[in-house]
Amino acid sequence: MARHRKLDANTALTREALETLLDLVEIRLGCVEVYDREDARELKQLVKTRDQLNGMLGIGTQKPPAPALTQRERIPA
Repeated sequence: MARHRKLDANTALTREALETLLDLVEIRLGCVEVYDREDARELKQLVKTRDQLNGMLGIGTQKPPAPALTQRERIPA
């Protein structure tokens, strides 16, 4: 398991960098398909990351998007 390092208090990201990261996290959240526990953990971590970025930007938290349907749940068109 990866070790988490605390960022140096003097290290700061610009608002634009935080907004870009938030956009990327939200895009990934929209693409996640939960098939197993590992996918569920990834979804949970992405939601937590999104909430932290929102907090850093002073934006309120949002409801997590509904996970995409799995291949088995999709209805053929």
